[in-house]
Amino acid sequence: MDGNRYIAASILFFTVIVMIPFDIFFGYHIAIKHKILFNAYFITYTAYLVNGTLYTFFAAYLTLWENNIIRIGYQFYQYFIPLLSVMMALNRFTAIVVWTWHKRIPKWTFFVINGICAIAISVMLLFVNHIGIFGIRGADDPVIDKVFARGFKAAAYLASLIIEVVAVLYRKLSKKSQPINSFNMTLLIHSLISTVCWIINFVSNQMVKFYGIEIFDSISNVALFCGFVLPTVYLFIKIQGLHNTLIDFCKDLRQLKLNRKAQVFHKSVKRTTTSQQMYNVT
Repeated sequence: MDGNRYIAASILFFTVIVMIPFDIFFGYHIAIKHKILFNAYFITYTAYLVNGTLYTFFAAYLTLWENNIIRIGYQFYQYFIPLLSVMMALNRFTAIVVWTWHKRIPKWTFFVINGICAIAISVMLLFVNHIGIFGIRGADDPVIDKVFARGFKAAAYLASLIIEVVAVLYRKLSKKSQPINSFNMTLLIHSLISTVCWIINFVSNQMVKFYGIEIFDSISNVALFCGFVLPTVYLFIKIQGLHNTLIDFCKDLRQLKLNRKAQVFHKSVKRTTTSQQMYNVT
Protein backbone atom coordinates (compact mmCIF):
# COMPACT_ATOMS: atom_id res chain seq x y z
CA MET A 1 0.00 0.00 0.00
CA ASP A 2 2.84 2.37 0.85
CA GLY A 3 4.40 1.58 -2.52
CA ASN A 4 1.21 2.69 -4.29
CA ARG A 5 1.19 5.92 -2.29
CA TYR A 6 4.76 6.72 -3.29
CA ILE A 7 4.01 5.96 -6.94
CA ALA A 8 0.93 8.20 -6.83
CA ALA A 9 2.86 11.02 -5.13
CA SER A 10 5.70 10.70 -7.66
CA ILE A 11 3.29 11.04 -10.61
CA LEU A 12 1.63 14.07 -9.00
CA PHE A 13 4.90 15.82 -8.11
CA PHE A 14 6.16 15.16 -11.63
CA THR A 15 2.96 16.75 -12.98
CA VAL A 16 3.62 19.86 -10.86
CA ILE A 17 7.18 20.14 -12.23
CA VAL A 18 5.93 19.82 -15.82
CA MET A 19 3.14 22.37 -15.32
CA ILE A 20 5.17 25.18 -13.73
CA PRO A 21 6.83 26.27 -17.04
CA PHE A 22 3.38 26.36 -18.67
CA ASP A 23 2.10 28.52 -15.80
CA ILE A 24 4.99 30.95 -16.27
CA PHE A 25 4.55 31.07 -20.05
CA PHE A 26 0.80 31.70 -20.04
CA GLY A 27 0.90 34.00 -16.99
CA TYR A 28 3.64 36.17 -18.51
CA HIS A 29 1.93 36.53 -21.88
CA ILE A 30 -1.43 37.30 -20.28
CA ALA A 31 0.31 40.01 -18.21
CA ILE A 32 1.80 41.64 -21.34
CA LYS A 33 -1.55 41.32 -23.17
CA HIS A 34 -0.33 39.02 -25.93
CA LYS A 35 -2.54 39.31 -29.01
CA ILE A 36 -3.41 35.57 -29.08
CA LEU A 37 -3.67 34.89 -25.36
CA PHE A 38 -5.23 38.03 -23.90
CA ASN A 39 -8.89 37.01 -24.11
CA ALA A 40 -11.50 35.50 -21.81
CA TYR A 41 -10.90 31.89 -22.90
CA PHE A 42 -7.14 31.88 -22.37
CA ILE A 43 -7.35 33.85 -19.14
CA THR A 44 -9.75 31.17 -17.87
CA TYR A 45 -7.38 28.49 -19.08
CA THR A 46 -4.41 30.18 -17.40
CA ALA A 47 -6.38 30.27 -14.14
CA TYR A 48 -7.18 26.59 -14.74
CA LEU A 49 -3.46 25.76 -15.16
CA VAL A 50 -2.17 27.80 -12.21
CA ASN A 51 -4.86 26.57 -9.83
CA GLY A 52 -4.41 23.10 -11.25
CA THR A 53 -0.73 23.21 -10.32
CA LEU A 54 -1.65 24.12 -6.74
CA TYR A 55 -4.35 21.44 -6.67
CA THR A 56 -1.91 18.80 -7.90
CA PHE A 57 0.70 19.85 -5.36
CA PHE A 58 -1.89 19.66 -2.58
CA ALA A 59 -2.98 16.21 -3.80
CA ALA A 60 0.64 15.00 -3.88
CA TYR A 61 1.35 16.37 -0.40
CA LEU A 62 -1.79 14.84 1.09
CA THR A 63 -0.93 11.48 -0.46
CA LEU A 64 2.06 11.30 1.89
CA TRP A 65 1.23 13.63 4.79
CA GLU A 66 -1.75 15.37 6.38
CA ASN A 67 -2.21 19.12 6.86
CA ASN A 68 -5.50 20.82 7.69
CA ILE A 69 -4.82 24.02 5.72
CA ILE A 70 -3.69 22.13 2.63
CA ARG A 71 -6.72 19.83 3.01
CA ILE A 72 -9.04 22.85 2.92
CA GLY A 73 -7.31 24.18 -0.19
CA TYR A 74 -7.57 20.77 -1.82
CA GLN A 75 -11.31 20.58 -1.09
CA PHE A 76 -11.83 24.07 -2.54
CA TYR A 77 -10.17 23.03 -5.80
CA GLN A 78 -12.37 19.93 -5.94
CA TYR A 79 -15.20 22.37 -6.69
CA PHE A 80 -13.40 25.26 -8.38
CA ILE A 81 -11.46 23.43 -11.11
CA PRO A 82 -14.56 21.59 -12.47
CA LEU A 83 -16.33 24.96 -12.63
CA LEU A 84 -13.42 26.43 -14.60
CA SER A 85 -13.89 23.55 -17.04
CA VAL A 86 -17.57 24.49 -17.37
CA MET A 87 -16.56 28.13 -17.97
CA MET A 88 -14.28 27.13 -20.86
CA ALA A 89 -16.98 24.91 -22.36
CA LEU A 90 -19.55 27.72 -22.15
CA ASN A 91 -17.11 30.13 -23.79
CA ARG A 92 -16.70 27.79 -26.76
CA PHE A 93 -20.43 27.05 -26.90
CA THR A 94 -21.37 30.73 -27.16
CA ALA A 95 -18.61 31.37 -29.72
CA ILE A 96 -19.71 28.50 -31.98
CA VAL A 97 -23.44 27.88 -31.49
CA VAL A 98 -24.72 31.37 -30.63
CA TRP A 99 -21.88 33.25 -32.27
CA THR A 100 -24.02 36.28 -33.17
CA TRP A 101 -24.87 36.75 -29.48
CA HIS A 102 -21.26 35.98 -28.52
CA LYS A 103 -20.07 38.91 -30.65
CA ARG A 104 -22.54 41.33 -29.08
CA ILE A 105 -22.15 40.50 -25.40
CA PRO A 106 -19.61 42.45 -23.30
CA LYS A 107 -17.13 39.58 -23.06
CA TRP A 108 -15.18 40.83 -20.06
CA THR A 109 -18.37 41.44 -18.09
CA PHE A 110 -19.56 37.91 -18.94
CA PHE A 111 -16.15 36.53 -17.96
CA VAL A 112 -16.03 38.40 -14.64
CA ILE A 113 -19.58 37.35 -13.70
CA ASN A 114 -18.79 33.69 -14.49
CA GLY A 115 -15.54 33.88 -12.52
CA ILE A 116 -17.21 35.42 -9.47
CA CYS A 117 -19.98 32.79 -9.60
CA ALA A 118 -17.41 29.95 -9.81
CA ILE A 119 -15.48 31.28 -6.81
CA ALA A 120 -18.65 31.99 -4.80
CA ILE A 121 -20.12 28.51 -5.43
CA SER A 122 -16.80 26.83 -4.56
CA VAL A 123 -16.42 28.81 -1.32
CA MET A 124 -20.04 28.18 -0.34
CA LEU A 125 -19.73 24.42 -0.86
CA LEU A 126 -16.42 24.39 0.98
CA PHE A 127 -17.91 26.21 3.98
CA VAL A 128 -21.04 24.08 4.12
CA ASN A 129 -19.49 20.68 3.47
CA HIS A 130 -16.04 20.89 5.03
CA ILE A 131 -15.81 23.82 7.46
CA GLY A 132 -19.32 23.68 8.91
CA ILE A 133 -19.96 27.42 8.96
CA PHE A 134 -23.69 26.95 9.65
CA GLY A 135 -23.22 24.13 12.13
CA ILE A 136 -23.62 21.65 9.27
CA ARG A 137 -20.61 19.71 8.03
CA GLY A 138 -21.76 17.74 5.02
CA ALA A 139 -18.54 15.75 4.73
CA ASP A 140 -19.44 14.00 8.00
CA ASP A 141 -22.58 12.59 6.38
CA PRO A 142 -21.66 9.92 3.79
CA VAL A 143 -24.79 10.61 1.72
CA ILE A 144 -24.21 14.38 1.55
CA ASP A 145 -20.50 13.83 0.93
CA LYS A 146 -21.32 11.55 -1.99
CA VAL A 147 -23.78 14.04 -3.50
CA PHE A 148 -21.59 17.14 -3.23
CA ALA A 149 -18.01 15.89 -3.31
CA ARG A 150 -18.53 13.23 -5.97
CA GLY A 151 -21.85 14.05 -7.60
CA PHE A 152 -21.02 17.72 -8.04
CA LYS A 153 -17.70 16.96 -9.71
CA ALA A 154 -19.26 14.36 -11.98
CA ALA A 155 -22.12 16.71 -12.91
CA ALA A 156 -19.72 19.55 -13.73
CA TYR A 157 -17.55 17.47 -16.07
CA LEU A 158 -20.57 15.79 -17.62
CA ALA A 159 -22.12 19.21 -18.24
CA SER A 160 -18.88 20.37 -19.88
CA LEU A 161 -18.82 17.28 -22.08
CA ILE A 162 -22.46 17.71 -23.14
CA ILE A 163 -21.94 21.40 -23.93
CA GLU A 164 -18.88 20.62 -26.06
CA VAL A 165 -20.50 17.68 -27.88
CA VAL A 166 -23.60 19.76 -28.63
CA ALA A 167 -21.37 22.49 -30.04
CA VAL A 168 -19.57 20.00 -32.29
CA LEU A 169 -22.81 18.37 -33.49
CA TYR A 170 -24.43 21.74 -34.12
CA ARG A 171 -21.56 22.82 -36.33
CA LYS A 172 -21.67 19.54 -38.23
CA LEU A 173 -25.45 19.37 -38.73
CA SER A 174 -26.69 22.94 -38.90
CA LYS A 175 -26.91 24.39 -42.40
CA LYS A 176 -27.61 27.87 -41.05
CA SER A 177 -24.47 28.10 -38.96
CA GLN A 178 -21.62 30.44 -39.74
CA PRO A 179 -18.58 28.60 -41.17
CA ILE A 180 -16.32 27.87 -38.21
CA ASN A 181 -12.69 28.96 -38.43
CA SER A 182 -9.85 26.64 -37.50
CA PHE A 183 -8.95 28.68 -34.40
CA ASN A 184 -12.38 28.26 -32.79
CA MET A 185 -12.42 24.57 -33.69
CA THR A 186 -8.97 24.16 -32.12
CA LEU A 187 -10.16 25.73 -28.87
CA LEU A 188 -13.26 23.54 -28.83
CA ILE A 189 -11.21 20.35 -29.25
CA HIS A 190 -8.76 21.69 -26.66
CA SER A 191 -11.56 22.06 -24.13
CA LEU A 192 -12.94 18.62 -25.07
CA ILE A 193 -9.56 16.90 -24.49
CA SER A 194 -9.35 18.37 -21.01
CA THR A 195 -12.90 17.32 -20.13
CA VAL A 196 -12.45 13.71 -21.34
CA CYS A 197 -9.26 13.34 -19.29
CA TRP A 198 -11.04 14.57 -16.16
CA ILE A 199 -13.95 12.18 -16.71
CA ILE A 200 -11.44 9.30 -16.89
CA ASN A 201 -9.86 10.63 -13.69
CA PHE A 202 -13.22 10.74 -11.93
CA VAL A 203 -14.33 7.27 -13.04
CA SER A 204 -10.96 5.80 -12.01
CA ASN A 205 -11.27 7.37 -8.54
CA GLN A 206 -14.67 5.77 -8.10
CA MET A 207 -13.31 2.38 -9.14
CA VAL A 208 -10.72 2.68 -6.37
CA LYS A 209 -13.19 3.88 -3.73
CA PHE A 210 -16.00 1.42 -4.45
CA TYR A 211 -14.17 -1.66 -5.73
CA GLY A 212 -10.64 -1.22 -4.37
CA ILE A 213 -8.96 -1.85 -7.74
CA GLU A 214 -5.60 -0.25 -7.09
CA ILE A 215 -4.47 -0.02 -10.73
CA PHE A 216 -7.14 2.63 -11.24
CA ASP A 217 -5.34 4.84 -8.73
CA SER A 218 -2.40 5.13 -11.16
CA ILE A 219 -4.81 5.57 -14.09
CA SER A 220 -6.49 8.39 -12.18
CA ASN A 221 -3.19 10.21 -11.59
CA VAL A 222 -2.07 9.74 -15.20
CA ALA A 223 -5.44 11.11 -16.36
CA LEU A 224 -4.91 14.14 -14.09
CA PHE A 225 -1.50 14.68 -15.73
CA CYS A 226 -3.09 14.39 -19.18
CA GLY A 227 -5.96 16.70 -18.22
CA PHE A 228 -3.51 19.56 -17.74
CA VAL A 229 -0.63 18.73 -20.08
CA LEU A 230 -2.25 17.21 -23.20
CA PRO A 231 -4.55 20.19 -23.95
CA THR A 232 -1.62 22.57 -23.56
CA VAL A 233 0.64 20.56 -25.87
CA TYR A 234 -2.24 20.38 -28.36
CA LEU A 235 -2.46 24.19 -28.38
CA PHE A 236 1.23 24.58 -29.16
CA ILE A 237 0.98 22.04 -31.99
CA LYS A 238 -2.19 23.41 -33.61
CA ILE A 239 -1.78 27.18 -33.20
CA GLN A 240 1.23 28.30 -35.22
CA GLY A 241 1.35 31.75 -33.64
CA LEU A 242 1.47 30.20 -30.18
CA HIS A 243 4.16 27.76 -31.29
CA ASN A 244 6.30 30.65 -32.55
CA THR A 245 5.67 32.60 -29.35
CA LEU A 246 6.94 29.65 -27.32
CA ILE A 247 10.12 29.47 -29.42
CA ASP A 248 10.70 33.22 -29.01
CA PHE A 249 10.05 32.94 -25.27
CA CYS A 250 12.64 30.17 -24.94
CA LYS A 251 15.15 32.23 -26.93
CA ASP A 252 14.52 35.24 -24.70
CA LEU A 253 15.07 33.13 -21.59
CA ARG A 254 18.30 31.76 -23.03
CA GLN A 255 19.50 35.26 -23.93
CA LEU A 256 18.59 36.49 -20.45
CA LYS A 257 20.61 33.65 -18.95
CA LEU A 258 23.60 34.52 -21.18
CA ASN A 259 23.31 38.21 -20.26
CA ARG A 260 23.33 37.36 -16.56
CA LYS A 261 26.40 35.19 -17.00
CA ALA A 262 28.10 38.05 -18.86
CA GLN A 263 27.20 40.48 -16.05
CA VAL A 264 28.59 38.10 -13.43
CA PHE A 265 31.77 37.66 -15.46
CA HIS A 266 32.11 41.43 -15.93
CA LYS A 267 31.69 42.07 -12.20
CA SER A 268 34.21 39.35 -11.41
CA VAL A 269 36.77 40.86 -13.79
CA LYS A 270 36.11 44.32 -12.38
CA ARG A 271 36.66 43.12 -8.81
CA THR A 272 39.85 41.32 -9.83
CA THR A 273 41.16 44.44 -11.59
CA THR A 274 40.32 46.65 -8.63
CA SER A 275 42.03 44.27 -6.21
CA GLN A 276 45.13 44.14 -8.41
CA GLN A 277 45.28 47.95 -8.60
CA MET A 278 45.03 48.23 -4.83
CA TYR A 279 47.79 45.62 -4.47
CA ASN A 280 50.05 47.59 -6.85
CA VAL A 281 49.45 50.82 -4.93
CA THR A 282 50.34 49.07 -1.71
